[in-house]
Amino acid sequence: MKPGARPPAFASGRAAFRVLLALACSGCGRGPSTPPSDPTPRPAPTAEATTRPPAPPAAARGASAPTEADDPLLDALAQDAPGDDLPGDVLPSDDAPAGDAPDAPSFVAPAPSPDAEAGPPAPPHACVTVGDAPVLVLPGGGPPSIVAVEGDFLVAAHDGGGLRIVRVRPSALPAPVASLALEGVGRPDPSGGRAPPGLARTGAREVTVAAIDGRGRVLEATFDPSLPATAPVVREVEGGGADPRFSPSVRAVGTRRVIAWTDGQQTPMHVRLAVLEGARVVSRHDVTQAGAGGAAPTFLEADGPAVLYFLDPHVGLSNLHRVALGADATPGTTEVARPLNLTAEPAALAVVNVGGQPWVAYAAVGNLATRAVGFAPAGAASPPIPMVPGVGYGSPCRLDVARVDGVPVFALEAPTAAAAAAPHEVRLRLVDAAGPGPALALPAPSSDPAIAARTDGLLAVAYRAPRGVVVRYVRCAGGPAGAAP
Repeated sequence: MKPGARPPAFASGRAAFRVLLALACSGCGRGPSTPPSDPTPRPAPTAEATTRPPAPPAAARGASAPTEADDPLLDALAQDAPGDDLPGDVLPSDDAPAGDAPDAPSFVAPAPSPDAEAGPPAPPHACVTVGDAPVLVLPGGGPPSIVAVEGDFLVAAHDGGGLRIVRVRPSALPAPVASLALEGVGRPDPSGGRAPPGLARTGAREVTVAAIDGRGRVLEATFDPSLPATAPVVREVEGGGADPRFSPSVRAVGTRRVIAWTDGQQTPMHVRLAVLEGARVVSRHDVTQAGAGGAAPTFLEADGPAVLYFLDPHVGLSNLHRVALGADATPGTTEVARPLNLTAEPAALAVVNVGGQPWVAYAAVGNLATRAVGFAPAGAASPPIPMVPGVGYGSPCRLDVARVDGVPVFALEAPTAAAAAAPHEVRLRLVDAAGPGPALALPAPSSDPAIAARTDGLLAVAYRAPRGVVVRYVRCAGGPAGAAP
């Protein structure tokens, strides 16, 4: 596999930031503007809720993977012929086509409402939206990342010549927090060729953001999220070679921070990580197995020791790898966690504990080369199930996961129809003791989702819409307690 072309790097973003600040305040003392059409999302028919992941058998590392001919994911996808309606599908809205830029950034966010903090309770084993419409937080922004900090959410995305960070919550208008200059990074590509920045809470009063500039450098900055605005110092972690199609992954390990990225300087690609303490890079490591490749690193979404997962991508059969980090963040031995059949290019992963066992959701190639998302135990060779059945074509599906009271909630990109030009939509599905819940679809066109959860259970989903990066608030509730799926 060859690394993708790198768009040009962090330039001064003060002018664009003033525009964002003006947008946030443009509703003060003026008549309301018309927000984009956003029909209330509707949950999928309950038939989809009958899908259950198989009980994970004992770990079977090194077991052979299912072949294309007998892959249950393909069998499930074959049941959904192109053009058939899927549970949770909605018609494309009357808004502009995906990727089209508006004539002028005239959207004004809805007035904040204290009632939006609570919102309606979610029924068991399902999700519901909070508020009447999404909130525009970054006009024209690229694929976003999001993290919860106290009562707020921070959204980060590439925009123009740099990276913007915006604070959002239901009871307040979006507020700019920081702007970082990135060399050689131009206007976001509507096709989504540049992955989101890495963003994570790494301390009681610390958030770390990691990004790849136009020269392939890995850059990072930390800041105090309690400050209303800040000017973080950008530091170089790696001098070049990083592939911008894959997000850096960030994790705190004790007092240290770890940043992992995909190195595209060679074929096959490798996964590297750096251990940082304060402003200093303590060590760098190549965690790729000898003779193998690596891409799309992501940390296990779980409490406890840090575990990094990544894919050795191939056409046909790919291996999912894992490496545990020690108390000082030093990586241990990289192992093959399990094989995965027909992963999409570029790879996209999210790994989360379900009932105490790691499960992986991944962008997959479905029947007839359709776009899909598979879901499987990460430590055993049990067959996958479709979280997004394959129905359409076009760009691969992106995905993310957060947890509410230990229950994983996935934000999944999905095609709405078979045609390659058909818009994608974002679907939300939780996984509890009863298995995956019904899908809640956010109206198309929507893509590149990221999701985070506050400690009170409120979720925020950041995604790309025709006008830019928007946020929709959601509440989800798991079903009755029971055995893990």
